[in-house]
Amino acid sequence: MAVVAGWDDTRAALARWNRDVPGVLRAWFGTSLAIGLTLLAATWAVGTWFAPHHVEQRAVFSTGTDLWRAAGVFERNLLVLAMHALICVAGYMGSTSAGIAAEDYTGFTRRVHLLARPVTFAFVACVTASSFTLQAWTLGSAVPGVAAAYGVGIGHMLLLLAPHAVPELVAVFLPLGAWLVIARRSAWPELLAASMAATALAVPILVFAALVEEYVAPIIVASATH
Repeated sequence: MAVVAGWDDTRAALARWNRDVPGVLRAWFGTSLAIGLTLLAATWAVGTWFAPHHVEQRAVFSTGTDLWRAAGVFERNLLVLAMHALICVAGYMGSTSAGIAAEDYTGFTRRVHLLARPVTFAFVACVTASSFTLQAWTLGSAVPGVAAAYGVGIGHMLLLLAPHAVPELVAVFLPLGAWLVIARRSAWPELLAASMAATALAVPILVFAALVEEYVAPIIVASATH
C-alpha cells in the first residue's frame, strides 16, 4: 500500500535526482560514511574501556578461502541492510502515506493516522540507536580477543580490518544516511524512493566487502602481524 500510494512521489524524486546524481550520492555516502566511522570509533571505545582485561584470543581468519563463507558474511550484512531499509519505509509511511490514508477517515481513526508521524519518528530513532549500540557493543566486545590473537592493539586491528569494514558499514547504513539527508530538508515524500535507491546501491558494495573480507583481509592481517 505504501508503494502504491507513493509511486508518483517516487518517480518524481528519482527524476530530480537523475539531474544531479553526483550531488545526491555525495550527500548520502558522506552521511553513511560518517555513521560508519562513528561506529568504528565507538567499537574502539568499547573494546578499550569496557572489555575485560583478560580476553579469550579469537583468530577470525582461516588459512584457506571459501566462497561460501563470503556468502555467509554477505547474508548477515544483507539482513542488517534490509532492517535499515525497512526503517526508511516506515518513515515514509508515518510521514506521508499515513496522512494520505487519513483523508478517508474521520474521528478517532483519523486522529490515529495523523499521530503516525511523531510515533514513527520516535520508532525510527529508537531502532536506529538500538542497532548502533548493539553493533558497537558486539564488535567492541569481540575486537580485543581478535587483536590479542594476532598480537596487535585494538586500534591497529581496526585499521587492518578497515579495507572491508568501512565499505561494509557505509553500505549497511546507506539507507539511514539517505534518510537523514532527506529529513534535514523535510522532503518526506522522497523517503520511499531513497529507501529503494539506497538499498539497490548498497547490495553490490556488500558483495565487494564480503569478498575483500574473505580473500584480501587475511593477507593484510598476516602481512602486518608477522
